[in-house]
Amino acid sequence: MEEEYIQNLKNYLVEFDKLPIAKKKITALLEVDNCYKKGNIPTKSLPNLEFTETEILEHLTEFPNIMELESHLLDFREYIIEEYGIWHIYSQEWLQDLKSFFGG
Repeated sequence: MEEEYIQNLKNYLVEFDKLPIAKKKITALLEVDNCYKKGNIPTKSLPNLEFTETEILEHLTEFPNIMELESHLLDFREYIIEEYGIWHIYSQEWLQDLKSFFGG
């Protein structure tokens, strides 16, 4: 699954190059995957991977695959579980919030 899923993300990155909201989401997933691949904890938490209804309607004509992209983005958690055995997509930002929550 790894090669195909990541390659699809890279293909979407090219396809949606001129749509910053999509590019940001795709790039974030690729960065998280790269960190986990190297055994590192990502610095930032993931952005919301869904598009709003307004975003979809505004960009559907120019980017007809936007809903397909969204579905693929939402499969990221399943990919992380299968590839790395990680059930929670954590980051250094999330760990810092957790530490603050527990008074550390």
